[in-house]
Amino acid sequence: GISCLLIQNSCHFSALWWEVDYFASQGIITLAFVNSRSFVAHRPGGKRKLYGTNPMAFGFPRKDGVLPLVWDQASSAMARGEIQLYQRDGLSL
Repeated sequence: GISCLLIQNSCHFSALWWEVDYFASQGIITLAFVNSRSFVAHRPGGKRKLYGTNPMAFGFPRKDGVLPLVWDQASSAMARGEIQLYQRDGLSL
């Protein structure tokens, strides 16, 4: 079987690994994708926010009690959370 959940008018809520790890640990192959607002400039030196960080993750259960294979990444060079930490600490990107 297949299960699908669509949430509209939401925002990026955090790293996705926790959720996909949980479901993969229950034996469920898990895919997660989130769109985000524009936070990222197109290229080095770019001034205008053009792309979101649009995170994606997957989790695959494994046999014999081996921890699931979990992958989580942003589609940009830096995740939104990293950008926020740099901003909080007064660091330049």
